[in-house]
Amino acid sequence: VKLYNRLLTSEEIKASYDARANVYFTSYKLNFTPSPFKAKAGTSIPLMVTFGGAAGVDNSFNDTALLESSSDSGQFSANGSSWNGTNTMIVKLVSGETQVYYKDLKLGTPTLTVSRGSEYESSSQIETITAGRIEFISPQFTIHSNETVSIRIIASDYAGNTDTNWSETVQFSSNSSRCKFSATDGDYNDTTIVLRMVQGETSCYLKNTRGGIWTITAKSYDYTWTIDKDTPVTGAQANTITQPIISVTKYHQKKNITYNTSSIPVTTGETISYKLSITNLGSETATNLIITDTYVFDTSVNNAISLNDWDTTSWFSSGDSYTYTIDPQGIDWQPWGSEPPSLPANNIKGLRWKINLLGIYEENKTKNIYFEIKK
Repeated sequence: VKLYNRLLTSEEIKASYDARANVYFTSYKLNFTPSPFKAKAGTSIPLMVTFGGAAGVDNSFNDTALLESSSDSGQFSANGSSWNGTNTMIVKLVSGETQVYYKDLKLGTPTLTVSRGSEYESSSQIETITAGRIEFISPQFTIHSNETVSIRIIASDYAGNTDTNWSETVQFSSNSSRCKFSATDGDYNDTTIVLRMVQGETSCYLKNTRGGIWTITAKSYDYTWTIDKDTPVTGAQANTITQPIISVTKYHQKKNITYNTSSIPVTTGETISYKLSITNLGSETATNLIITDTYVFDTSVNNAISLNDWDTTSWFSSGDSYTYTIDPQGIDWQPWGSEPPSLPANNIKGLRWKINLLGIYEENKTKNIYFEIKK
């Protein structure tokens, strides 16, 4: 307001009006980018918070804003690695913008809001959180190699809730080449299988003829995700096929001395008795075992020796069959059931035994084989 002590001419009034101050309008709305997204539970989602309007970001704004999620399992982070553990966060905008990260561990449609008091317009958008993993709901199992088993999975969040909207395909595979899958407990020909999930779950059958611990893996994609759509949800389960675990211990002794595994001094002409103890430590019967010993008769590491005796008849000689070789290379062997024409024999280069069955119970889990050599 200006006060004058005289009347102004029309030219003066016009000149004063033309010299009026410029009026500037500043932007006033807080915003999110990207627009509403669809992502897996547990995924770290980058968000840009801006202050501006239709003209773009207001670079003059350097102040704080409040971020909120309507989900009690939602969390924010300034760097995508350290999470605040709550569903609210105060952020500082520099030159009208800042980047934050959001993740949610539960299924749902949380609403994200950014605001700063009543003097600025807030923004809200509804997001979609889907399953974040494949969960095996059938328990881990231990079976025999001739058995089959059913497995069942769900697409779930990290609170165990099934995503009943999940209708994508899922691929089953394993790290065992002997594991085969079947959709109907029929033909087991496939090392992988692809099935459609219905209301977030499905099942299949499998068998594995290789003993030991191995892992089944399931993975599924939802290509309608707007964040990280090329990374599947996955799940894995370790299971066990029972198997024999064979332990072989070689004992030796001089005549009338207790069997042991320690080194013993031997002079030329002395007799050494050997015992091979074969034990099944596993949980599955072992069949058709072949035990071969050529080391004792290897003259490159031992002095020249002769086979003095071996036990093929008494009750504690446990080989179901036996043979020998006179081939220094250990390639050509006599037919099963063959014995040297006479003993002692100084041309023997190896002995071999066959054990038809080694069980898992005390009465049949260990077999002992005996023979003697002379230095």
